[in-house]
Amino acid sequence: MIFRRPWPILILSLAVLVFSTTQAARALNGAAMWDFLMDVQLTVSPLYLVLTGLLWAVLGLRVAWWLWHGRILARAGLQVLAISYTLYYWIEQFLLMTSPLRRTNWPFMAVVSVLAIAAAFLVPALPAAAKFLGERDER
Repeated sequence: MIFRRPWPILILSLAVLVFSTTQAARALNGAAMWDFLMDVQLTVSPLYLVLTGLLWAVLGLRVAWWLWHGRILARAGLQVLAISYTLYYWIEQFLLMTSPLRRTNWPFMAVVSVLAIAAAFLVPALPAAAKFLGERDER
């Protein structure tokens, strides 16, 4: 049942599902628009877009599943996902993306990055969330 979870866990689960959906859309769009992306002459192959989108979608779905079911691994999984995706995003922005347009969005994405990492550490530490994530055993 949806309301047996604390609200912070419900919101985190939905946020991770949104993240996973956007990454799956990246993979599906990369595959669907393969020919177009090859003609655009990106700095990366469309295969890179498809594979990284699939990777992050699968990892996000796994963390969302752990959160939804109150697994003990959910807290660590969420924190690792937030930190690793943030590092991946910024490395990709500085090393792979060469468009001058990317420079206009970086202050917003810096704030989003800090908020995502803060949420990954602070929300699971809330008393109701910590109890929900700690009282379930790994089965």
